[in-house]
Amino acid sequence: MILDFANLTKGQAYQVMTHCIIPRPVAWILTENENGSHNLAPYSYFQAIGSEPPTVMVSMGFKPGGVKKDTLINIERNQHYVIHIANCELADAVNLSAKPITYNESEVELCGLQTEAVDGWPLPRIQQAPVAFHCRLIQVDLISGMSVVYGEILHAWIDDNILAPAPIPNVPELPQADKLNPLARLGYMSYASLGEIFERERPK
Repeated sequence: MILDFANLTKGQAYQVMTHCIIPRPVAWILTENENGSHNLAPYSYFQAIGSEPPTVMVSMGFKPGGVKKDTLINIERNQHYVIHIANCELADAVNLSAKPITYNESEVELCGLQTEAVDGWPLPRIQQAPVAFHCRLIQVDLISGMSVVYGEILHAWIDDNILAPAPIPNVPELPQADKLNPLARLGYMSYASLGEIFERERPK
């Protein structure tokens, strides 16, 4: 089959891309609403793009009528946000947090989750998530009708239970993929866990 994207609608193009570009990591983003409650939403157009400074990007669309997502409104106002890496045990909560609700309502409460303050962070983290990155906004670009949010990772919180000795110098411990068991996004309603994990030495 050969598809000409010029002949596809936006929705059709989205479905083809999200069924082929898999698995995708999920950025579970916590931000602060105007009333002080916490917004929590998942985004799977998400990736690390640099290490110096440590930089990540998240691409997010708009609500009907071209209205900005609550996450973007909060990031632009407060500049800070927390990206969580959810494990597979949190799949139901991640899915539920995508439910459209009124601005200033909290998906944290909707999902029955708890937050925990972290020293030096302006925002809390979700207690149940094994990894949390405190990020500061670098810039937002409008590309292909999407808001692409670039952020610098300032701090990371990592659950000690997923750590193991690291094989690289000056880093005592690193998360282990099987212990992290990250939730991955596929197409339409599908998610995935990690399958077989194998290694290959880099060619020299």
